[in-house]
Amino acid sequence: MTMETPVTQESQLSAKWLKRFELLDQFNAINRNRTDILRDKAFRALPWKKRFLITTNLWAFLFGPLYYFAKKMHRKGFVILGIASLWSAMLTVIEYQFSLTLPAFCFSILPSVICASYANFDYYLKKEIGQIMWARAPFWLHTTSGVAIFTLLGIGINIWAIQDVMQHEYYTYDAQHAFITETVRCGDSIIHVTTGEYRFNSKESICELLQE
Repeated sequence: MTMETPVTQESQLSAKWLKRFELLDQFNAINRNRTDILRDKAFRALPWKKRFLITTNLWAFLFGPLYYFAKKMHRKGFVILGIASLWSAMLTVIEYQFSLTLPAFCFSILPSVICASYANFDYYLKKEIGQIMWARAPFWLHTTSGVAIFTLLGIGINIWAIQDVMQHEYYTYDAQHAFITETVRCGDSIIHVTTGEYRFNSKESICELLQE
């Protein structure tokens, strides 16, 4: 397990964080993982507000890896950034392959949920025992170089996916300014058209635009 010198100073913690730390101390969170605590009958017997206080961090949900950086949990933040990049790349490819337009929140939901669910536990372990990487993470993530390679690889794959799709993705002039568009697949390429263009033109005539 990768550690740093613990620097817990209760006077620097807000009342909400002090309450979180007290509850996590109650469940011996230093020696147990999050899943084990959530399965504990004593935890499930807590009022929902206390369970929510432990398991959910709304600021981390909103700001994702940036929240981890703000709390000086840099290595974990970079790993989550790498995961977010790979998630975005996968959705970009799915959109292209299946001619879909996914809602924007789909691209941020996974890293947001990860951060919201783990931020409280991670900050507690950082403050109490100086943990800077999850104990169960692969051994290569316990090194600075391993984290850097993973993060840069994730970002690189995401950039490649976006650029690759852009080379096969086209818009008609009107579709560039339309809020809602329809997608037409023409071989390996896709073209976005307005609803009117889609309704009053055949697929063949739309695909012919790519040859002009």
